[in-house]
Amino acid sequence: ATFASPPFVWIRVCSSACQCHTSFPPITFSLKMVRGVKRASTALASLPLDQAVFKAVEKGGLAKLVQTKSVNASTFKPITEAVSAVMSTHGNSAKAASMKSYMKDLFEAHGLPSAEVKKVYREVKKAAKNTPSFSPAHFFHLASAFGQTQYFEEKILSTSLLQDSLPHFLAIADRDEGEEGGEKEVRGSNKGRKGRGKSEAASASTPNPGISELEDYIDDLIYGWAPADSVAGGFCHAALSKNEEYFGRLFEKWAGGSGESGQKCPTLWRRRIANVAYVKHANRGLYFDRALSIADLSLSSEDRDERFLQLGVGWCIRNYTAPAFSPSSSKRGESEGNEANDDGEEEEEEGSERGAARKRGGQHMKRKRQAAPAGAKTSKKKKEEDSMEARAVEFIEANLSRFSSEGLRYAVEKLSPDEQKRMREKRKEALSGKIEE
Repeated sequence: ATFASPPFVWIRVCSSACQCHTSFPPITFSLKMVRGVKRASTALASLPLDQAVFKAVEKGGLAKLVQTKSVNASTFKPITEAVSAVMSTHGNSAKAASMKSYMKDLFEAHGLPSAEVKKVYREVKKAAKNTPSFSPAHFFHLASAFGQTQYFEEKILSTSLLQDSLPHFLAIADRDEGEEGGEKEVRGSNKGRKGRGKSEAASASTPNPGISELEDYIDDLIYGWAPADSVAGGFCHAALSKNEEYFGRLFEKWAGGSGESGQKCPTLWRRRIANVAYVKHANRGLYFDRALSIADLSLSSEDRDERFLQLGVGWCIRNYTAPAFSPSSSKRGESEGNEANDDGEEEEEEGSERGAARKRGGQHMKRKRQAAPAGAKTSKKKKEEDSMEARAVEFIEANLSRFSSEGLRYAVEKLSPDEQKRMREKRKEALSGKIEE
């Protein structure tokens, strides 16, 4: 049974044997185990990354773990340790050092490029999908297990797996809305409720995460702009696409909550996620009113001076000033990947990882505009777009004193140079008390 276990189990057995105070036999047994670990690690290291990950998950006993009486994040620790070992053997130490420096030593790193991390995600997801009774609720616990690591690549893997738990939370939203009978309230727990959604294939003894568990996942495991934006652009963006009414109200709570009535106070990263979740939708001019409400709540919150919240708000509002489907957006800069900043720091952080994707999206919309026949856009639609852009600019102008200089630079980036200059000067006047706010 021991030799059928993954290498990390062998290492634990070796450690226990070496600590034994009896004589020679345990030590000899331990040395044999170490040789076995070396052979197994070498075998996995010789395989391509995707095959090695699939084998590691398989040897980790995922099928048996799912049948555990009470499943939670710790249930999947054997899987996370096995996959982590594979990522480590396939990583690059020089790249790992570079990544740690880039993220200001906030995380450890294996040294895997993002394309390789996506391979790991696909293989873990494939193994889970091939496992009988593995439900969206299980995906949440698996994501939580990977989220407990200090390695950057595993944090991103966690946020990717979180998106696969979305059907579970959509079922909660549907049930809550049905029980409320139209009442506008987001409930925070899934414990002790009947009538689970069809997506929840787990047994009755399996803990089913609710909204409060989702909030705990973000508050306890997500920190740093990259994992936060991965949650926002993945899980939260998709949730809004499926049920904006429910999740929009939830994100408003995240942006403006202050811990009243015994509720947990939202963290900085929850507030940033609430704003960044609307960035892609802003490119299409969707959910404008809700996004403005969340931005306003964020700029009124206790975290309003935090750099990454300011940039999250500015990023979202900026895209509403020139949606990608608007002809004016091509005049103001066709590539959304170019984050023109004074110091270039946020360009490196925010722009480099998503710039290529946004550029592809901008090129796609440009081709669609070119393919559309002349006059295809109705005057009504054009008026709606112009009104949206005008309201976005009005919001910026009304909140100049609440924007930091960096946040304002983000918010006005797609406006004309003269308009940007006017906004900066007006902000200086507002801060110096020359005009009433």
